[in-house]
Amino acid sequence: MKKTLLIAFAFITILFLYCSKDPEKINRVNPLDISGTNYSLPTIELMRDTTVGIKDTVKLHGNALDSNGRIVKCFWKSRSQIDTTTLCSLKTSFKEIGIYQVIVTVVDNDGLMASDTMSVTVNLYPPKVSIISIDTTVGMNDSFVVRATAKDTSIYSTKYFWSIDSLRYSKVTNDSTFKTAFALPGTHKVFCVAIDDDSNFSNIDTFNVTVERRAPTVSLKSSISTLGVNDTLTVTASAKDDGVVTLFWSIDSAGYGVATSDSVRGTRFSSAGIKVIKVKVLDADGNIDSTSIQITVKANEAILQAPSNNSVLNTPLFTLNWIPGFYTSRYQILLDTVNPPVRVAQASTTDTSYTVNSFVNFSKSYYWRVVSYNASNVPAESPVWNFSVSAKPAIVLVSPSDASTLSGKNANLVWNKNSYFNHHYSIKLDTVNPPVNVKIANTTDSSLVVNSGLNFDKVYYWSVTAYTSANDSNTSVVRSFSTAAVPPVNLIAPANNVTLAAKSTTLSWNRGSWTRFKILLDTIAVPVRVETLSTTDTQKVVSAGLAYSKKYYWQVRAYDADNDSSVSPVWGFTTPDSQVTPTGLIAYYPFNGN
Repeated sequence: MKKTLLIAFAFITILFLYCSKDPEKINRVNPLDISGTNYSLPTIELMRDTTVGIKDTVKLHGNALDSNGRIVKCFWKSRSQIDTTTLCSLKTSFKEIGIYQVIVTVVDNDGLMASDTMSVTVNLYPPKVSIISIDTTVGMNDSFVVRATAKDTSIYSTKYFWSIDSLRYSKVTNDSTFKTAFALPGTHKVFCVAIDDDSNFSNIDTFNVTVERRAPTVSLKSSISTLGVNDTLTVTASAKDDGVVTLFWSIDSAGYGVATSDSVRGTRFSSAGIKVIKVKVLDADGNIDSTSIQITVKANEAILQAPSNNSVLNTPLFTLNWIPGFYTSRYQILLDTVNPPVRVAQASTTDTSYTVNSFVNFSKSYYWRVVSYNASNVPAESPVWNFSVSAKPAIVLVSPSDASTLSGKNANLVWNKNSYFNHHYSIKLDTVNPPVNVKIANTTDSSLVVNSGLNFDKVYYWSVTAYTSANDSNTSVVRSFSTAAVPPVNLIAPANNVTLAAKSTTLSWNRGSWTRFKILLDTIAVPVRVETLSTTDTQKVVSAGLAYSKKYYWQVRAYDADNDSSVSPVWGFTTPDSQVTPTGLIAYYPFNGN
């Protein structure tokens, strides 16, 4: 048996080498009759027949199995070409149209073989083109780029034909981009078609462009940004529009001059300061654009910067700023309520700013200037600028609203925090107007809960005074509110005018918002006799001191922690009679038979 197997394997090896040169022979050869042995033939099943384009890469694959071994070789034959793979798949392409038979033969590790065939149909497809740019909106005469991509079954397309608003292709490009612009507003279309090396035209794709009539734009550029007095300055305007524009110039905040086409302007300034140069452009459709630049013109003196001249400030705490002139050794700051200022706010500084934290008050006007000195202590005075400070910012009360009535007698006073007077607050609360009683002298909160010291059915007045850290202050307007009416004391039992079943009883009443009670019990209709002087209970047991067949009257007076009080109505009850008819055995007499 071993000898037979050796002979068989030798035969298979020879056949394998023979068939490697021509795999078609594998289909015609049965290398070994394996009946009666433990060997089994492998199996191979190729994919379904398929259709591809010329030069398209196609992946051919099959399902090969060997029940008692493994597949070691796959032989592929198509177009008289043989490919060998270790796996049952093959990437290939076809250069000519037609129908091709593909044969695959698999060999397992025992040298046993199996084959299968499939058909591949190769067609010549036209290229496909698509514009990848997204529809857009542009201005008249604004150039833009359209991008497309095209793919063909043979090669990527080498030429693109472009058309504007029609199918007459007048532009040809070798790449996939096309740059153009539109002179007229409206909605326009860009068409693209590609052609491959087989002279096949692709589909047509389109690109939509909305062209707008846009306003002109203008920008300014200066040769320098800082210069001296009487130095020459050149400014250039760059205008962009769909058509021709007209320019108007304004120098140093003066009005716009006459129309001109000049885009370059030369000028000089005879005084120091921050100079503003403006330009305005006007197109044929009446659309306007404008822009401006600032130029610093220096002299020996400083250029005042902030606060701006004639400005109104909302706080007396601020900073004076200036731009150095040519004299920069030191500066003296004059700040006063008279013009020209004579009060020296700071005698000497090398800074270009001065923080004002005193002297300036609300509702006043002030004047200031800076005196610059050079190294030889020669002064140069700036112009005088002025500013004013507005009235003190109001302290705004929020709640309770003015002249409102509370649901009880506790109040929550609320006010807005002030941006300037924000250090602490003092609250006055009183029954007189204006209030004089200080409820709290110093708090940083913006609310105050008042849950004591107020009485029912009263009008109260309150105000808030806000302070700065320097103890500057402002007081709000006075508001009023009323507390609720005195709540009643409600009696519960015994019911009014009831006749008791016994001589004792329990008096009871509602607590409400009260904390202690006084009970009056008497035989007169307006009771004055004090049964209990003070109790926190809401009932009183009366078991002594009552007489039979008597009418009694009772009343409760209630108090709270603020000594507010309320009195209940007077109720009455009657005690039972002293002669009560017995209902059980009242005597015992022995029975003697008579």
